[in-house]
Amino acid sequence: MAWIKRNLYFVITVVVGLALTGFCGYKLYSALDQNKTDSNNYSSDESSMESLRKKPLYPNKDNIQAAQSDSERVRGFLNEFHKPFASFPQPPKLDDQQFKDYLQKIITRFGTQASNAGVGLPPGYRFSFGQQVDVFNYPADAIAPWMQELTEMDAILQILYNAKINYLVKIKRPVIAGEPIMGDDYTATGTVTNTSSGMTKTPYMVNFRAFSAEIANVLAGIAASSNCFIVKTIYVSPSREPLPVIAEPPPPPPPQVQMRQFQFPPPESQPNPFSPGGPGGRFRERRQGPPPPEYSQAYQQAQAPAAAAGPVNVISETPLFVTLHIDVVKLKAPEPPAPATPAPGTTPRPPRTRRAGG
Repeated sequence: MAWIKRNLYFVITVVVGLALTGFCGYKLYSALDQNKTDSNNYSSDESSMESLRKKPLYPNKDNIQAAQSDSERVRGFLNEFHKPFASFPQPPKLDDQQFKDYLQKIITRFGTQASNAGVGLPPGYRFSFGQQVDVFNYPADAIAPWMQELTEMDAILQILYNAKINYLVKIKRPVIAGEPIMGDDYTATGTVTNTSSGMTKTPYMVNFRAFSAEIANVLAGIAASSNCFIVKTIYVSPSREPLPVIAEPPPPPPPQVQMRQFQFPPPESQPNPFSPGGPGGRFRERRQGPPPPEYSQAYQQAQAPAAAAGPVNVISETPLFVTLHIDVVKLKAPEPPAPATPAPGTTPRPPRTRRAGG
């Protein structure tokens, strides 16, 4: 201990030197280890580069052009894929009075289009908006969803009208938040929105009566639509109510034959057919002569065979009652591009204005 006290500075210097030597050794070994890791990574990258060079799809000019053509083909496929998801036209923003007038006009238009297409409707049918027609004040948040539903229902009805269904019984729509539920005009489920993708699914239910050919036309029209309609379920059963009978026009009356009346001479001027001489011979010649043309035509019509009867229906198709559940799928509307922000430390340049005549 006395020696340490006498050589205290030397001992401290030795201890500090040993600590620095150990720290430097640790750093050296760490650097050597990192150098070894970097060397291994370099060797791996070099071998990968050599393998890429030896492969036939090396990123040269031809391969880059092939990759660009593949990208164009993928973009074209995506455009074709998005065609069935075409968005509906954006309905206008209306107030209470404007919406009331618009609702009455579009219900009238739906009925007129059904009449022009030969589609039957219930008397005074209002297309699931019977509770809103006679109201003067509407919830502020319900007008925009109602307008969207009318736009979607218009697309569905056009498919039904083009398919020439026989009778539209009912169309149901989802209820809007804050709307009083009255009557049988609403579906059991409402609109569902996926928060992650922004996709919206709106259910509709349609009841109509038609034959099998019209049902096939409805499904073909849904498949060919530019909007995304998904047929969830379809129920077909024999219709309990017959379709309205179309009265056939009565057949035309048969042609009438006009008979000419012959005027015979008075009895005193007629010769006696039984007197001896020639009067009887003249009477026999009159009886054996050709009949008048009017009598000949009537006789031929009476003796003509009856016209052949038309074809007889052996199998008669009965009308069908169809319940169709349709989901209308809408993708999230693309967001407008954000305005370009200036770089920090710079001031945005005002837009240039062109002088008149300059």
